[in-house]
Amino acid sequence: MSTFKALDHGPCAVKKCEKRAIYRVGAGDEGKVCKDHLPAGVVFAPFLGQQEKFFARRERVVFTGGAVAGGKSLMLLMKFTQQLDVERQRHAFMRKRGKAHKSRVWGGYFRRVTPDLMQIKQRSLEYFNAIDPEARMNEGKGVWNFPNCGDAKFSFCHMEHAKDRFKFKSTEFSYLAFDELTEFEEEQFDYLDTRLRTSDKDIEPYLQCCAASNPDGQGLLWVRRRFIEIAPPETVVRIENKLRDGRVIAFEQIFIPSKLTDNPIMMESGQYEASLMNKRPEVREALLEGNWYVVAGAYLSNVWDSNIHVVEDHDVPDNAMVFRSGDWGIRSPASIGYWYMDQDGGLTMFAHLRTQGLTADKVALKMRAIEERYGYWNENDETSKLNFAKNPLDSACFAMSGMSGSPSVAKDFMRCGFRWKPSKKGPGSRYQGNAQIVRRLSTIIPESFEGATAPWERERPMLRFMRSCTSPIATIPVLRADDSDANDVDTHADDHDWDMVSYACLENPVKMPVEDEFDDDDLEDAPPARRVERLSLGPPIK
Repeated sequence: MSTFKALDHGPCAVKKCEKRAIYRVGAGDEGKVCKDHLPAGVVFAPFLGQQEKFFARRERVVFTGGAVAGGKSLMLLMKFTQQLDVERQRHAFMRKRGKAHKSRVWGGYFRRVTPDLMQIKQRSLEYFNAIDPEARMNEGKGVWNFPNCGDAKFSFCHMEHAKDRFKFKSTEFSYLAFDELTEFEEEQFDYLDTRLRTSDKDIEPYLQCCAASNPDGQGLLWVRRRFIEIAPPETVVRIENKLRDGRVIAFEQIFIPSKLTDNPIMMESGQYEASLMNKRPEVREALLEGNWYVVAGAYLSNVWDSNIHVVEDHDVPDNAMVFRSGDWGIRSPASIGYWYMDQDGGLTMFAHLRTQGLTADKVALKMRAIEERYGYWNENDETSKLNFAKNPLDSACFAMSGMSGSPSVAKDFMRCGFRWKPSKKGPGSRYQGNAQIVRRLSTIIPESFEGATAPWERERPMLRFMRSCTSPIATIPVLRADDSDANDVDTHADDHDWDMVSYACLENPVKMPVEDEFDDDDLEDAPPARRVERLSLGPPIK
């Protein structure tokens, strides 16, 4: 039985029809009709509700998405017809006067890889020929030409690799559509947005970039930050840009959420909803409810629980061993975490530093500020007090070039007062690090004694993060499993915080009791949290 109902938008406007309206074909209540009274000749009509809101928006950037089956792909395709309609009128106007109209309208529909364009290309044949009977698509190039719209163009494009964005360096788009935006990198989206331009003053007000996505994919974090977290849904975000001559140009964006309930045709049969109800909880929550904070297919989907793995900020216990771990990057992000290990072997990250575009000497200044704050910096000899033998850093840093004249990034850090040791690298070390993360997150340390109040004495997981460590808390739970290797995270996604945590866990491995062994490979069956009364922590801490 269906647990949801299609949204009720009132009765059909046709007299004596008792059915509920689902389409918008005109203004007001008179423009609402049921599926049986869609006027003849109407090629496409948006569903009432979120679809009609999407088509009504004129902001420069319009993002829609959330749950599956809201009709996102077709909406992206048909939004372009608003520009086609303008060009069709201009073409007819000029033709009556015996003049030609050469359109500057050019739309681009983007997917990450070419095979993903197959279905939407097929659907374009159904609709575009109805709009312009003389329109034809060049199958080889994936480009539509609309003769009765002044030869306006529409291209189906792909950008499999980040560098593919440069193929469009000289292109002038009047309309951009990104289907499954979370599959793209932010730099791809931003670069194509610079191609949204026109010299036609009549078309300039219609320039628009539209995108749609479900809450999954490697780009979930940047899409969520840019469209979901910036403002409440259906709130216009105004971004002002001051030109060099003093003028201020404002660009606006908006997020229109969508759910399965917005598609009355699919809701009527209930079959698709039933198929989703059969899936794991996180899949249902992401794809059925459109929850942007639950990731379908996440590597830690059955392990991570923010209620126990994220803890309020607190003091580092006096008797704890403190160390740091790091994953290096200049062009890509660098991630450095500060940890304490409690008396039971539990690891808690209490500080985190994430940088990008900075050399080791600049990062070292930020690290020094952290260590001075916590009392781990020696003012006399300008060095860190932390034992370098406990501080793993990406082993590649001990070989690659650092600042000019330095043989390695590790030596660059050493000159700034920070010593590291190479992270453990060898056959299977990446899998071992992944297993250690899962093992620690899944293992619960029992309360030290009845009535314990200190955060390091209460019942707790063997791996947790203070709430101020925002980057790992944001990136680690949403990492998906690699499509070609279920035992690894997607290395094409933002895995820098993950690697940093992995190095810390490999440096301090946990062994499971014999009676509570579980298969590291079978992450899908891992419980949300495992209660283990006895822990074997490996070699003693020195």
